[in-house]
Amino acid sequence: MEGSTLSKPLLPSRRMLPTACAGGLKVSPLVAVCLVAYLGSGISQPLLMSAVRLAGLGDTTCQLYMVPYYLGQAGTGLLALREPAPRKPWSSFPLHRCAAIAVVSAVAQNLNYAGNMLAGSAVFAVIYSSVTVWCALLSRLLLQRVLSPAQWAAVLIVFAGLALTGLGARSDGNQVLAGACMVVVGSFLHAFTHVLSELVSVRGGKVPPQINCCVQGLTACAVVGAWEFGYTLPHWDKVLEPAQAA
Repeated sequence: MEGSTLSKPLLPSRRMLPTACAGGLKVSPLVAVCLVAYLGSGISQPLLMSAVRLAGLGDTTCQLYMVPYYLGQAGTGLLALREPAPRKPWSSFPLHRCAAIAVVSAVAQNLNYAGNMLAGSAVFAVIYSSVTVWCALLSRLLLQRVLSPAQWAAVLIVFAGLALTGLGARSDGNQVLAGACMVVVGSFLHAFTHVLSELVSVRGGKVPPQINCCVQGLTACAVVGAWEFGYTLPHWDKVLEPAQAA
């Protein structure tokens, strides 16, 4: 059953769409709002990070800007309060796998946003768009997903765009090039965590998505929080002085 599910294409074929529409496939207003909000957050992130940098809060070693990022993710655990009666206690799921994924995610996002600070929002937005492509390739390798010819063509187009962006970043100086390289590695690791999260939810313990997301957020908060207390607080002048100058 799992093999047949994982072997389906990432997107429904044209033959499947009329059947879905005829069956009355609908998207609730809440889901639609969440999708629009997710899209808006992705578009605004590079611009907001540029604003953070201009405000003097973008020190790449202090990583202060990562704290609210993971607090929001950890807040998904509040969705459990709306469940009338949980089917299984949280302790019955392999939460250590979620925690391990969260550590990789923390490294990935630290690389991504540090690279954004160094390379700028324009370079970041182009390279970070490769997350979808990496997800498709890793899903093919790890989950045996099937990619259509059009999807393979899209993969090649995106990689061509990444090559052009890399050449442009190289001519812009070492700082931009270093930031671009950080975003490339971070984007790959971020896509890897997406596929691993699906793997945890589809196979093995089948951790519910809200629990998986919450545990990852809490783990990442612990990792980032330890860094903030261990490094950022003793070096608070790196945050305070640029903020005052801005």
